[in-house]
Amino acid sequence: MGFLAAGAASLQRRRARAASALRRVSLADVEQLSVDDVPTFWNPNMTIARSRRFKAVESIRQQLDKTFFMMAFTYAGLSTFDQREAKAMFPPTVKVRGLKKSQVVKATQGTGWHQLAEQIKGQSFYVFVESDKDFKPTIQAYIKFAKKFNRAEKCAELFEKAGTKGFIPPSSGGIMIDEWNYIPGEELPKYKDFPTKSELIAQIAGSIKQVPTKLAVCAKQLPQKTAIGIKKIVEKMEEDGKATVGEVAV
Repeated sequence: MGFLAAGAASLQRRRARAASALRRVSLADVEQLSVDDVPTFWNPNMTIARSRRFKAVESIRQQLDKTFFMMAFTYAGLSTFDQREAKAMFPPTVKVRGLKKSQVVKATQGTGWHQLAEQIKGQSFYVFVESDKDFKPTIQAYIKFAKKFNRAEKCAELFEKAGTKGFIPPSSGGIMIDEWNYIPGEELPKYKDFPTKSELIAQIAGSIKQVPTKLAVCAKQLPQKTAIGIKKIVEKMEEDGKATVGEVAV
């Protein structure tokens, strides 16, 4: 009898919790709703699972709005422990997330990030770098990860086992804001010494004699790759023995 009483009490508590959840939205709350309260992506057939997918896509979009560089690499063939270790290799200020490709594709539609999303292959971790200061450490962390876990050989083995299902590269590449040029996975290691915008400004200032303050201010507003272009011009000036931009025009 005691067992039956305990079971009945437990059932009653569950029903009470369910009833409480159902009463969280009152009729008065519903009557106060207006058209402005309905989300733009409103779907009359919305389910809990679909709403979660919408939320995941929106979260990715919000992250992309503050991202400087994004890359993706596959974790196929890694144990759960190895996956945790791989994520820990990256700077703490960088976000490394395991996401569904379909959600990333949806979130990047209509943006420059979509070029990378189209290249994704296999189960992947997505790396979101918000500051250019973390770019070099991120690339160096990926190189360390790929070497430690022999990712090139492991992915080749996975591809061989998959047969005709498609090649699984260690990395699907990356993309940077400004010019939105897609960087293939095999070329990522070339960026391990990529300078930050602050480093470029310092190099440019050191290369030009008596650089005006306005030039330094303008340099801070330039895209990363444009600043690199200016640096190359300055280096060319030095090779030709020119000290000022005016001398180059002569």
